[in-house]
Amino acid sequence: MDAISRHRLCCLGIDTTALMRLSMHQRMCAVYEAFIERVPYENLSNHRAVLEHPNDPDSWPRATDRLLRENQTYGLGGTSFSLAYALRDMLHGAGGNAHTTLGYNLVTERAHAAVIVYIEGEPWLFDPALLLCGPIPVRPGGYLDDPLGRFVLLPRCGPTLTVALTLRDELKPTPPPAMDDAWAHVPLSGCLLYTSDAADEGVEGGGGGG
Repeated sequence: MDAISRHRLCCLGIDTTALMRLSMHQRMCAVYEAFIERVPYENLSNHRAVLEHPNDPDSWPRATDRLLRENQTYGLGGTSFSLAYALRDMLHGAGGNAHTTLGYNLVTERAHAAVIVYIEGEPWLFDPALLLCGPIPVRPGGYLDDPLGRFVLLPRCGPTLTVALTLRDELKPTPPPAMDDAWAHVPLSGCLLYTSDAADEGVEGGGGGG
């Protein structure tokens, strides 16, 4: 392991000698867990960089060493891109075949970044911005059981996979009680019609307001 990689890993409190005794999968998971425990997902640091130097775009990017330095000094982290690039460098420094991968949010359509690591020829997804508790095997149906529930990679179109979360039963919102053809008024001069069947299926029928 080179001196730069050793220094970066030490910034996460990792004992590099003990780390290198682990199997590749254990090593990658140990680095990832240390990273997400110490480096938060946030966008304050990006806004701060722009506000401090509004006329100097070259100073805005936050590469790995700057991110780690600002994390140690101010407790800052970064957005999915800053986190993914830094995590890739950390995993690569620990001997992993790590690469950044790009995606987008299906709701906001904003770009997103994460890391793919090939371990014994198999790709694994590490996503610090989603705060996953570990990696997901990259294949249709690949999953990870997390305290929130089960994250599953579902086929979308062509080679594209989508991360879907099924919440644990105890974390799911409690559905409203079933009502027989009862009207419930809501703000903004609208109303929702619930029937017993619709309430059971979680379906809301639209109603006119006025």
